[in-house]
Parts: sequence; structure tokens; C-alpha cells
Amino acid sequence: MFGFSADGGGNEGLTPCPDEFIEGLDKRDKMLVTIPPLIMHIGYLTQRIGDDLIFGEYGLNVLRYSILRHLSALGVGVSMKQLGDSMMKSAAGMTQNIDNLEEKELVRRVPDPKDRRVNLIEITDEGFALLTKVNEHYIKRVRSMMQNMDDDQLNQMYNMLFAFMETELKILDVPFDSATFLKTHGIVE
Repeated sequence: MFGFSADGGGNEGLTPCPDEFIEGLDKRDKMLVTIPPLIMHIGYLTQRIGDDLIFGEYGLNVLRYSILRHLSALGVGVSMKQLGDSMMKSAAGMTQNIDNLEEKELVRRVPDPKDRRVNLIEITDEGFALLTKVNEHYIKRVRSMMQNMDDDQLNQMYNMLFAFMETELKILDVPFDSATFLKTHGIVE
């Protein structure tokens, strides 16, 4: 059984967990307690691949790329709260990333015509052009990563991960609009 460690000193990775934790568990329970850390490991590795091998050369990271994708998919300018909600992130936690994208002229803040106290975030033409370029590189990388999976396996994995996410959101009592999520991620028009 393995667990994840991140000591902050660059020594991140899989490390053995004490066997006492899993002693006495049946096979199903062993799998059940392994799924959350497995998903965490996959998320960590996916973020590292994104930051280091896909988006880094464009001056982006996974979160900043995701912000551009969401802004592109949502169309018109959105408030920081709407953007954060659509990405399941706090608006406060996204401010630095929006500042970075604005410095690079990939997004802009514009006053909300309905409420001058609120700024709307919009993707710029430069942001959209970069997003288009990055998307080409991203899809090539993802195709390569998933080349050994057939359509049925991909569909099954997608459905299981989506169901897992929905279950966790319900447990946390987090509102979730699956239609917006699917539209933002290009699954439906």
C-alpha cells in the first residue's frame, strides 16, 4: 500500500504506508481506501505534466490555462465569483492568477455595467490566440498519454470519475451545475 508525501523540499512522491492501516481489511475495503489517494496521485502527476511539459513553455500553468478555457467557454465577461464557482475555486484564491494573466494581456478586468463595484473578467484576443495555440499542443499530449485506451475504456473512466466527483460534491454540499461543467469542458454545445 502506498501513500503520497510532499515535504516541501522537492521530495514528493509515493511512499509506503504502514501495513497496520490495511491489516484486517477485506479486498473491497482495501480498494476503497486506496481510491482517494490514487486520485490525488493522478491529480498531482497530471498537474506536474501540465505545468512542466504542456503549459510551462507558454508561460502558463494548469490553473491559468483552465482560467483561459473557462473564460473562452463562458463567453461574455464573468465576475470573479462566477469564474471561481465554475472552476470550483475560491474567488480570493484566483486573484493572483488573474493578475498574472492580466499582466500578460491575456485577460482584462472591465467594470460590470450593472454594478460598478464589480469587475468582470474577459479573455482578450491575445488570450484567445494563445489558448488556441496551447490547445493544439495540449490535445497532442493528451492523445499520446491516452493512446493505449480504447473509446470504451475512456468513456468508462470518464463516467466513473464524473460520478466520483458528483458524489464528493454532494457530501460537501457544494452546488454543482453539470450542464455548465460539461459545456465549459467541451462535452456538450
